[in-house]
Amino acid sequence: MNKSKLFKKTDKRKKTEKRKNTEKRKNTEKRKKTEKRKNTKKDIRVAGELYIPVTINKIQYYYINSIEKRYSQYETDIFFQKLTEDKIYSVKRATTLFNKDYQVIGDFSISGYSINNDNQFNNIFPNSMNIMLEEDYQGRGLSSYLIKFMLESIYNNYPELDGQQLLFIDADGSDGFWERIGMKEARFYRNTRMNILHAGYEMDIDILSLRKYVETKLGQLNLNR
Repeated sequence: MNKSKLFKKTDKRKKTEKRKNTEKRKNTEKRKKTEKRKNTKKDIRVAGELYIPVTINKIQYYYINSIEKRYSQYETDIFFQKLTEDKIYSVKRATTLFNKDYQVIGDFSISGYSINNDNQFNNIFPNSMNIMLEEDYQGRGLSSYLIKFMLESIYNNYPELDGQQLLFIDADGSDGFWERIGMKEARFYRNTRMNILHAGYEMDIDILSLRKYVETKLGQLNLNR
């Protein structure tokens, strides 16, 4: 083979490789742009907070999942800590709902305790719920969505959760909402003198039953597994 033919083949191979590399680079850049665009839609930050966009009945909303954890300073808890040498933390999980202008319109929280940094649903302390929705936004099913977003957060944080853990409300001022989602009078509601941590709570429901209510009404939870 003469040198001219050899050079031509070499040049052709180089051009082919160059074209392939160029196409590969373009595809990589295109993929990165697509991923960035997708992430931009999901990752909206205002004042450092991560807002998750959601469309409900063709209306745009945003929500935030948050966890507030503090070393408990209550007298009874300090006594319990000295007795058991455990560290007890008060824990409040919250899902906050915003309108399209990032104004708070609703909030659902579960407050309990964590022992030695374990999750708040894995101990003897009760977890109490509280829900709030601005009057102008009531009657749209948003309370159920607040609960759904909360449950998704819990199950994604603790995928091993069996759902048998009880959730309580202290007093029912919801005009029947808690009954509609399946809550019943708590076993020790009328026995406030008993030495039981959840004595006196008016109603309770286990996490699994709450999940069944949400999934029956709104469909399966979106879980990362």
